[in-house]
Amino acid sequence: MEVIELKGDFKTEHALVCKEKLNDLARKYSNLTIDARKVSATDIVAMNALATTQKIISDKGGSMILLLNKDSELHRLLHLAKFTTVIRLQF
Repeated sequence: MEVIELKGDFKTEHALVCKEKLNDLARKYSNLTIDARKVSATDIVAMNALATTQKIISDKGGSMILLLNKDSELHRLLHLAKFTTVIRLQF
């Protein structure tokens, strides 16, 4: 399983760059763990990056795990958008 660590700002421009890299990794690996415990700021663009990565992996029968802090802004946004039912989370 490939492990990718995200840290700092994960929004707008950075999230778009990360989206391309995450999607490339999702095409390469069937199982991916994304460690987002050190992400300090996020937005809807970051959620889109995670959702598209999840879709690529699940379409080929793989799995993605997102590691994050339960009290993080990213967790709150994922919960509000109901992505917590689609993306496998670990705290």
